[in-house]
Amino acid sequence: IEEDRMTKLSAVLGYSNSKNVNNKFNGFINADFLNLMGTDRNIYFSWRQFQNDFSSVKFMFHESGHDYSPLAADFSLYREEGDSTYTQSEIGLDIYYHGWSSQLFTSQKLGITTEINDLFPGSRRPKIVEKQTDRKIGVFWYLDMTNDYYNPSSGWETDIRQYKHFIAKKDESL
Repeated sequence: IEEDRMTKLSAVLGYSNSKNVNNKFNGFINADFLNLMGTDRNIYFSWRQFQNDFSSVKFMFHESGHDYSPLAADFSLYREEGDSTYTQSEIGLDIYYHGWSSQLFTSQKLGITTEINDLFPGSRRPKIVEKQTDRKIGVFWYLDMTNDYYNPSSGWETDIRQYKHFIAKKDESL
């Protein structure tokens, strides 16, 4: 069986010619490349810019692993700026076993996850946000018992996660 490549693309772009606006372009772009070149790998990219108030960039990559191995991985990068109040950066990695049963219409993932989340104050004074770093490691189990992945009409799904957090605020180190 050979599957086709699938791509989802959505975008809205605007331009502001106001003298009070630093960023002239605003809007969003979402690009989702599913089954990249027939390899069952996925790449997702998202960009959002709303005037001077908010902007974000997100990148995710799914590696399905070797054909004969049930191991897979997901990697993500995220950066968000909230006007002059804060900047948030996030890096995440999930490594997991994945299984699927066509007779039971079930899909499950069992694995480990790790994430680093940094929050930095912006140039706004007085500061509303303090510098904070949250590093976490955990385990997860995801079970999908729906009858159709893209358009389910019956069934249920659950995602259970347990984390250990290592949080440092201001000038503390981990």
